[in-house]
Amino acid sequence: MPGRQLTPSRGGVRHWDDAGLAADALREHIAQHGLQRLPSDIELVRAGRHDLRYAIRRHGAGALAALLGLPQRRRGRPRRDAEVGRAQPAGASAGG
Repeated sequence: MPGRQLTPSRGGVRHWDDAGLAADALREHIAQHGLQRLPSDIELVRAGRHDLRYAIRRHGAGALAALLGLPQRRRGRPRRDAEVGRAQPAGASAGG
């Protein structure tokens, strides 16, 4: 629902003040589901883990991924220049 507020469903609001507790809960969820990355928002909704959605929004996906030693997810389509090197305009030299 648009505009719906996320609220923690397990442990209460204060439980998610600690990024370490959030990382531990995410680590457990990731292990249970055999993931190698942070779960997506949709994956968490389907698993009924609105509490983890709240924790990710509270602390930030990048910070929690760093705590867990996981690669940070990028949203959207990967940048072409990141995959094959920065495209150079015709006639441009690589050194300049």
